[in-house]
Amino acid sequence: VPDKITEEDDSSWIAKLQGGVKTKDKIVFFRQFATLIGAGLPLSNSLRTVAEQTETKAMKAIILDVLAGVEAGKSLHDSCKKHTDVFDHVCLSLIEAGEMSGTLDLALKRLAAQKEKDDSNKVQECLGKIEGAAQHLLSLINDVLDMSRVESGRVKIEEEPVCIDTAKDNIFSIMNGNAEAKNIRFTSVIDD
Repeated sequence: VPDKITEEDDSSWIAKLQGGVKTKDKIVFFRQFATLIGAGLPLSNSLRTVAEQTETKAMKAIILDVLAGVEAGKSLHDSCKKHTDVFDHVCLSLIEAGEMSGTLDLALKRLAAQKEKDDSNKVQECLGKIEGAAQHLLSLINDVLDMSRVESGRVKIEEEPVCIDTAKDNIFSIMNGNAEAKNIRFTSVIDD
């Protein structure tokens, strides 16, 4: 015999699924929804149609929950508000503005375009970080290989006389070129 009976929050299962909503799913949702609204379909019918065409379980569950809110008499903005992991502040503001001005389809198209741009920027940023890390790793591997060749005796280091002034000038010219590329003034002072 249970000693306590509690009612489960029916939105908790949706919260568990929200982790599965990807940016691509949001973009597809906004584009499809915008097209249907722009074609003159009522809000409920548009949401229902998009839900039927959505393959991702998490996104479908959220759309159906939003649809339930709209059919219960809430605005689209209010129905989306409880899914802040999917509909961020900017999304909610644009949806609300679109509802109030009668340009919901345009607001949804803008959201899709912005999400695509944000997603593309993230990909480029990650690729840049990966490339930088790969270059650093290759440099370390080259250093290790150079040291192992020296230690194994396959590379001989010979002593040669070096002109300090020439070496200084060569180093200065390399450093100065790098500094100028970054708009940094580089000066060298060596006491005799």
